[in-house]
Amino acid sequence: MADESIQYLYIKARRCIDVDHASDPIREPFKSLYAASEHLGSALNSLKNRGDQTEQTQLAAAQILYEMAVIEADTEEAGGGVKKLQEALDSLPSLSNEASASVSRAILHLSILNQLAIVDSVRNMLEEALQKLKAAEKIYNTLNEKYKTEAELDSVPHHLEFLLGKEPLPQRAKYSSWIEEEGTKTKYYLAQCYQHLGEKETAAIYCHLTLKKQLKCRDFLSFFDPIDWAVNAATLSQFFLYRDNFPLALHLLACADHMLNETRKKATVDDEEKLSWRAADVARCWIKYGVVILEASKNLKRDYEDGKPVEVTPAPPLPTKLIDHDDVVAAEKEWRVEPAKTFEEAREVFLAAQRKVAEATSYYSLKDRASDYVLVTQDSSKLYRDLAALEPSADRKCKMHKRRIDMLEEMAGTLNPKYYSAEMQQIHFELGEVYTEMMEIKYSVLPKGMLKPRDGPVNKINGFIRNAIAHYQMFLDLIKDFVVDGTEGSDGIFKIEDSYVRPALVARFSIGRLFSKYIVGHPRENLENLEKCKKYYEQVEAYVKKYPEHEHLISGEAEVMRELMAVLPQTIQNLISSTIY
Repeated sequence: MADESIQYLYIKARRCIDVDHASDPIREPFKSLYAASEHLGSALNSLKNRGDQTEQTQLAAAQILYEMAVIEADTEEAGGGVKKLQEALDSLPSLSNEASASVSRAILHLSILNQLAIVDSVRNMLEEALQKLKAAEKIYNTLNEKYKTEAELDSVPHHLEFLLGKEPLPQRAKYSSWIEEEGTKTKYYLAQCYQHLGEKETAAIYCHLTLKKQLKCRDFLSFFDPIDWAVNAATLSQFFLYRDNFPLALHLLACADHMLNETRKKATVDDEEKLSWRAADVARCWIKYGVVILEASKNLKRDYEDGKPVEVTPAPPLPTKLIDHDDVVAAEKEWRVEPAKTFEEAREVFLAAQRKVAEATSYYSLKDRASDYVLVTQDSSKLYRDLAALEPSADRKCKMHKRRIDMLEEMAGTLNPKYYSAEMQQIHFELGEVYTEMMEIKYSVLPKGMLKPRDGPVNKINGFIRNAIAHYQMFLDLIKDFVVDGTEGSDGIFKIEDSYVRPALVARFSIGRLFSKYIVGHPRENLENLEKCKKYYEQVEAYVKKYPEHEHLISGEAEVMRELMAVLPQTIQNLISSTIY
């Protein structure tokens, strides 16, 4: 047993960390941690002065060094405690054979490796961090294989008794709890590490394992927050959603909602803001689920109409349930796990997603958190867009697109382009698309012979064309400075920044095509519109001729445009002849 003075110093240090630190003044946020470090340093010196090299002394020294290193990391000291962590490793008896190593040595080694991996990650030494985490995972797995029950683990003499003396061992320090705490951290850090290394599939697996472990050990984990757990589950759902694993994505979202609902029942006033914020974030993930399902449904219908073979792959079975609860099952039943085959099925998805839109916009607004509100509203617009694609009635299609226009025009009229340039670019481009879609629908049902500009339906079509052109032009005005300096040349054609090439060229192509769609009463007006159409097509053609490396970005549009350009000269010549004679 350690000297009473060593025990006294260690217990005093733990009190500084576990109790006093929570009350540290704002201006001295690390006051208690610094005090704890001093006490631990004194205890370590006393240990070293004993001069013995028993396993108990070595383990006690390693424990103290580890805790001092954690304090250095928490107080943002230079080096992050690396020297002390390395010294702690050197203090441990050899771990060359994990199977025969004592529980104390193994758990301390595991804890130190986790902490070293954090430091490596902060320094962007990801490969080094990964190697340490793999070693930590191996130690955890070996201990789990060796000790099958909590009772077996907790029956092993604890190395902290040497430092605590008669003080009771904290529940969290019991070996059965400690190993799960550190093992869960290892999985969490592995998920982060693989994510940053670009190994997304492996990262997702470890994220799922972490969520599962956190649920199992939530009663004693030091880093379990139910609200954060819900957000992490919802975020992970997006990974599986975009890989068409709809059942797992849906289950994760339902579990996230369940966790938030359970937390809400016990929440204090101080929790309300975080709960509202995070519930809105989870709602956004639900909306994305609806968007992806409806988009898949729209694509399925399009392929069928194009005569392509249509085969709906059955949804993969759910591997394991994170939470087996009636609320989770009920939430899952509200949503589909396969693309909708009929408008009625699609409408159910749409309505469920719109409920989540209402939930998200009860927190986000144009006045507060405008950027998030824009993203939610854009997703809501996509829901209307894809439902409209499945709607057989032209009139109802138009009503859905009109709803999109109302939402988008509200934002366009409210946001300041100076502060929300990126958002305004997206809004104006989408409005150009929506007005074009409205024009196409009205064209498709235009009665034969009704081609006079003053006719009501024709007037509407021309109005949609004007609005579409105006919004595409506003989009082009907003991005006019996103060009590569020094590329203008005598022709005045700047090279557009890569991320803006496709939308910029599509906008110009669309404006040209829209000018050709005007229904006018005099050949001279028609001629003017076709000349404008030709001008915009030529702008696109001149750009891809000068920068051919960008042509593949609009290959489909370029093919259509060239077909139209081939007949334009003759059409224009015919109009010129008709105006002369």
